[in-house]
Amino acid sequence: MTEMRKIYDENFHPMGYYKERGETLSPEEYYLVAGSFVISEGKLLVTQRAEGKEFAHKWEFTMGSVVEDETGKEGALRELEEEVGIKASGKELQFLGQAKENRKFSEIYLLIKSVDNIQLQKEEVEDFQWIDQEKLDKMLEDGFFAKPMEKRIRTHYKTILEHIKKEG
Repeated sequence: MTEMRKIYDENFHPMGYYKERGETLSPEEYYLVAGSFVISEGKLLVTQRAEGKEFAHKWEFTMGSVVEDETGKEGALRELEEEVGIKASGKELQFLGQAKENRKFSEIYLLIKSVDNIQLQKEEVEDFQWIDQEKLDKMLEDGFFAKPMEKRIRTHYKTILEHIKKEG
């Protein structure tokens, strides 16, 4: 399936056209990715990137390209369902922030929900863990996360810890 990404300018204004995933972007073109930190019963969900993916075998939280005319929130919800089988509503996602990164904007959300079952999309994800603060700190210290994900985690670290402690 071809993923078509909406293209934005450097100020996050839609440029009125789409490009296929993998198609070269010009210097003034950006696209949108969205992801969610999931906390269930005081633990943070982290997933391991599949073989063949950029940053293969590194850890991350569920995130991916926003496609077609999706909003960031809609893209985050779709990625949760596709990659780990978690169904949630837009009302359940808390917006944490948007950042301008290398050739893309990222929108980050928080989902606090009791999750009983994880169903991995094997093309994207090869493993998962529910981790506490101690394990999160160790994984960050040891460089287990994909670099872009590590930066996003560090940006929202205080919020993540607040909710791990609150929900635990």
